[in-house]
Amino acid sequence: MFELQLLPAGQIQMHDARRQRQWQVQLEPFEIGTVPVTRSQWAQLMDGAENTVLSPATEISWRDGIFQVKRYQGELDSG
Repeated sequence: MFELQLLPAGQIQMHDARRQRQWQVQLEPFEIGTVPVTRSQWAQLMDGAENTVLSPATEISWRDGIFQVKRYQGELDSG
């Protein structure tokens, strides 16, 4: 359903303009989608509902996103 790209481990520089500070963060390798998830794909993940809207899914909470990724990966019971 989703095409993923593996990003290697590495370091990135974070920046907080409000506090005027910068710091380095070490990232582990991870996979990221090559294209945005559409509203249609999100509807299928959420409840299997039919939806033909192909625009990117927006206004999804971090919590809902993590829950659905785990469900998609088979880490949670979908029932």
